[in-house]
Amino acid sequence: MKMADGGYRPAYNGQFASDPETQVIVALDIDTTGSDHGLIGLMQEQIGQTYGQAPKQYLVEGGFTKLEDIERAHQKGIEIFAPPPSNKHATDPFAPREDDGPGTEAWRKRMSSEEDKAVYRLRAKAECVNADLRNRGLQYLLLRGREKVRAVLLWFAVAHNLMRAVALRAAAARAAALGRSVSGACSHVRVQGFGRNYLFPQWREGPARRSAQPETGPEDAG
Repeated sequence: MKMADGGYRPAYNGQFASDPETQVIVALDIDTTGSDHGLIGLMQEQIGQTYGQAPKQYLVEGGFTKLEDIERAHQKGIEIFAPPPSNKHATDPFAPREDDGPGTEAWRKRMSSEEDKAVYRLRAKAECVNADLRNRGLQYLLLRGREKVRAVLLWFAVAHNLMRAVALRAAAARAAALGRSVSGACSHVRVQGFGRNYLFPQWREGPARRSAQPETGPEDAG
């Protein structure tokens, strides 16, 4: 898979979607393109098929930003919260463009408002999910092949969600003892997405290959 330094390493791009309030993982997927660009729609479709409804708001980091995805999400009533891509022309990224569709126009306006910037800051909670996964050992892959790697990510997601269930129930019990109410369920109103690259142990260190194409890919070994 192509890495950020321009070379290639055997790896998978793990995609996770989680609820920012409860930090429960609601969906996951894997990819080998080396980029999160253009992957918003696939995850939203998976969430819709699994839960019978789509989130009203979807918070993602900058690598996911693709105007076509923003337009498609807008048509489905989903608000995308994502920073604008880097602009080499030094123009205002929030200013409307002549060729902007209604979804892109709404997104630029949304990301320029202080109120919606505060909503986007909730995406930082996705890093807590990522940190928990890494602390439990999800850093390097010991298996190859899409389905095997997907199974590994699913096991980590199940373990993570079980631990979150324990923590949420404990918080609800403490709140009940104090006469307060705490919601421990995912509302599916707002979902955050993030992607992380997972290498194989023998590629922990050292430069990536800089050949035009990798010699072998993760799918070459079952």
